Parts: sequence; C-alpha cells; structure tokens
Amino acid sequence: MTVMKKFVVHLVVVNISLSGESGINLLLWVRKAYPDVHVVLYSDTEIHEEYKRTLLYGGASAVLRKPFHADDVVRIADNLYRNNESISVPDFVKLLGLLQMIASENSSARLEITDSASRLAGVITVQNGYLVTATTTDGQTDMEALAQMLAWKEPAILANKLLPADEGWASGMPLERALLRAVVKLDEVNTRKA
Repeated sequence: MTVMKKFVVHLVVVNISLSGESGINLLLWVRKAYPDVHVVLYSDTEIHEEYKRTLLYGGASAVLRKPFHADDVVRIADNLYRNNESISVPDFVKLLGLLQMIASENSSARLEITDSASRLAGVITVQNGYLVTATTTDGQTDMEALAQMLAWKEPAILANKLLPADEGWASGMPLERALLRAVVKLDEVNTRKA
C-alpha cells in the first residue's frame, strides 16, 4: 500500500496468504483506491475453480498457482494491456495541446498523466467535450488539479478513448472554458511566486 501511494503502479502480483495481511484484502483495497490497476493473485496451494471464479469476480485480473514463471506474468500483462484501447501519447504532444484537440472535436477521453519529477499522477475525464473530472494523487480536484497537471514540465500521457455519451448529454464544464480557468489559475500562482 505504501508503494502504491508513492509511485504509479500498473500491475500488482501478490500472494493470497501474506504474513499479517491477506492478499485478498490488498486486492479489495486496490480495486477501490486504484480501479485501473490490475491485480494478479497467486497461491502456494491448490486453488479450486469455484474459489478462483470468486477471486476473478472480486476483481483479480488473473489467479496463478505457485510455482509459476516470470513468462506467465508477462503473458498475462501482455494480454491485459493488448486488450486495452489506450495509447501512449508521444512526448512532443503537450497536455494543453491534446486537451485543446479533444475540446475542439467534442471528443470523449480519459487521460492518465504521470509526472516523474514530482512523482504525482492525475486523471482527466472528458465526455463529449465537457470536463467531467480532474484529480491528482495528492488530493487536488477540478480546476486545481487541471492547473497542476498543466504545470508539469514533461508529463507522460496515456490516453484512453471513451464512447461518446448520448445525444444532448452535458455534465460538467465545457473543456475549453475549464482550460481557460486553469490557465488563469496558473498565471495567478506564477504571479504570486514572482
């Protein structure tokens, strides 16, 4: 849990039986706190099919029996991420430019942004050109989170295309207006620092 709070983690491989803690408890915590993180559980003992189905239904991405090889985990990870319709955005595409393109096309997307310098991460969800949510791992939300992510110098961006919402759907703030407000916040912060 401490590692996940400090670093961006995409895949957790954990024993069902941990000393003092249950791997299943960790699975449940990860599913609640980090719903996009995949969890692979393993056990030293035989796992009955009914129990395995319960673990998978409870959010495990896969269940392995020990001993297993690193190739097994690589294969599982490859399958998990091959089926994910996300793309890593090239470094030369800046977050502001990407958000402006999404706004101009009234697109729907979920962006995962990671800043290695500050060891922070954030998520921006846009639906039909409207900013639905913006959050960062240090607890910032809405305009504060959006402004913080726009200030990151060289963020890594992972974009997941979302299906558009029903016609006439509108919730949140138009992304263009949200970007203007976030840029104004950034200017205010930079003016106070100067």
